[in-house]
Amino acid sequence: MQSSLNVISDFGKSLSFPITRFKNLAFSLLVLILTGGTVKAQVLNDTATLKQVKETVDLVYNMQFRDATEKCDEISRKYPEHPVIHLLRGIIIYWQNYPLLSDSDSGSNFEEQIHLCINKCDDFEPENEVEFLLTNMCARASLLAYYAGNELQSKVFSLGRTTYRYLRRSFGYTGTFPDFWFFTGLYNYYREAYPEAHPAYKPVFVIFPSGDMERGLKELRIAYKESIFLKAEASTFLSSIYKYFENDYVSASHFSATIYNEYPMNTVYRINHIEDLLLNEKYDEAEKLIESPDSKKANGYFQAQISILRGILDEKKYNDMIKAEQEYKAGIENISEYGAYGNQHAAYAWFGLSRISRFNNDRHGERICRRKAHDLTDFENVSFDD
Repeated sequence: MQSSLNVISDFGKSLSFPITRFKNLAFSLLVLILTGGTVKAQVLNDTATLKQVKETVDLVYNMQFRDATEKCDEISRKYPEHPVIHLLRGIIIYWQNYPLLSDSDSGSNFEEQIHLCINKCDDFEPENEVEFLLTNMCARASLLAYYAGNELQSKVFSLGRTTYRYLRRSFGYTGTFPDFWFFTGLYNYYREAYPEAHPAYKPVFVIFPSGDMERGLKELRIAYKESIFLKAEASTFLSSIYKYFENDYVSASHFSATIYNEYPMNTVYRINHIEDLLLNEKYDEAEKLIESPDSKKANGYFQAQISILRGILDEKKYNDMIKAEQEYKAGIENISEYGAYGNQHAAYAWFGLSRISRFNNDRHGERICRRKAHDLTDFENVSFDD
């Protein structure tokens, strides 16, 4: 039987999937902080600054970091002591160096900025409830994503335990701002879906109030349709939910296309949409994105992902098992240096190698490769076997 410490560690692991899909949430929440309903806020009526924040958000989503930094500096000159400045700087670091590793100087700089933001939140007056709440939440969400991506499970649990109460408090603001439906939908769906997909975690989740998967999907769709600033997050989560939990690849592709088309320079969104196209056997469309000049300019982490996705294309579209095997093995080798960030795509490659072993009548190799794939993924249903 698991010890209580192991259960806590497993709980942290269970959080890692939804949290690592939280990458751009903090930026959109930054805008919400400055426009958060009827409660008083420092820059609520500063329309020029609000415009700059929204422009900064769009620049970061589209990977235009120099311009984003310049706009952040302009905002900082107006509000040098506001905690959202630290949040903004932290998330620029996060995206610019993605995947952000915990043993890097950039990782240390990111943590410093986010902790400064969280600490400054303590200075807010009670009448600034929404501003305080959302600043705190988005800082914590970005830090949770960083911890989860680096498999720092004890830190995930410690921070997640204290963050939960802020999440619950946010439920009271759905009538104030439609973007808050995103939070209620996220909780309602994952509270039930994750332990259902992974029964070993049911004893851990029992300490949290029950959710409702159908209601959660409905609320996320409301957020997708009505949100002012959280449409990107709602579409990203809906794509992931339909892919990994609902096995509805058509719906997954619809939502991943929405966010990718809005921010075509964003490599994360590009990779997610290529996956969904391949799952829907839309090989020609996937190939155009894989072979585009923008894909070839990506960093080593994304090149490793592209190599694995190209292997799927070689296997499924061209039936070229030799080339597919080469791409899979190259992808596995190159993505290994990125730790847990590379696990899901490495699993795709091992599933592919298992199919190639079966094609070559190598039953022993098939079992070994499939076992390695299972060890790397929490979502064995997404294997590209069909």
